[in-house]
Amino acid sequence: MPHTRSVSICIYLGAGSRYESEAQAGVSHFIEHLCFRGTEKRLSAKDISGAIEGVGGVLNGGTDKSSLSTGAKSPSPIFSWL
Repeated sequence: MPHTRSVSICIYLGAGSRYESEAQAGVSHFIEHLCFRGTEKRLSAKDISGAIEGVGGVLNGGTDKSSLSTGAKSPSPIFSWL
């Protein structure tokens, strides 16, 4: 849609249950959740999601056997706040 402006970012890492020992089981999924915990500018997960979802964007993450991903997309150029 040429009249629509949007932005999308996604980060993929080679991590997941395939690379975890029994003692490390779940570490990749835990790291995925840490990506949404907060930053110096946005102190909580609510602050992070509010900045993106407040302008109609979507924030998501996932972990599977061989990858960990986190990303955001928005119908407007919101990443000037980074």
